[in-house]
Amino acid sequence: MADGPRRPGRPRDARVDGVVLEATLHELATEGYAGLSVDKVAARAGVSKATIYRRWASREEMILDAFRQACPPKREHPDTGSLRGDVEARVVDFHDGFDDAMTALLPQIVAAVHQSPKLKELFDGFLDEELRPLVDVFERAARRGELRAGVDPAQAAEALAGMLFSRLLLRGRLLTGDELRSVFGLLIDGVAARS
Repeated sequence: MADGPRRPGRPRDARVDGVVLEATLHELATEGYAGLSVDKVAARAGVSKATIYRRWASREEMILDAFRQACPPKREHPDTGSLRGDVEARVVDFHDGFDDAMTALLPQIVAAVHQSPKLKELFDGFLDEELRPLVDVFERAARRGELRAGVDPAQAAEALAGMLFSRLLLRGRLLTGDELRSVFGLLIDGVAARS
């Protein structure tokens, strides 16, 4: 059976997406949200504005896709059977995948979210997606009886993420490996059920 009529025009070149998103990241990192324009991204990527607008309806959607591409790749993590084991596996893996480019970019994306209600709305959905695996970890721990009564798994996941990012946003550097283990140990001790 035929897939239906082919749309006129050339097929989309997936390489263009990558070039545009790289240009977006560069402009965001160097110019910030206020200085980033579709014109500048198009010029840096060597494409037309029409090419960009065929792919993204707004610069905010383009920025979010660029940020999503820059994030460390997600990996599957098996259930270790304990909250501490699950959290350590996820947090250490995330930390190890965080490079210098992302370290420089994160403050700019946070600033951009505060300047654009549309980007904030998009970014809220993105954060919910990103935090979901960590919320799952705390929900599993609750089912195993590892969490204190009344601990909200979503709030625990957000607290852990906040602890990870506060050093970067306030001091411009990631926690070291030892600091990281100490920080998530503090959180786990705070939410764990008493034996």
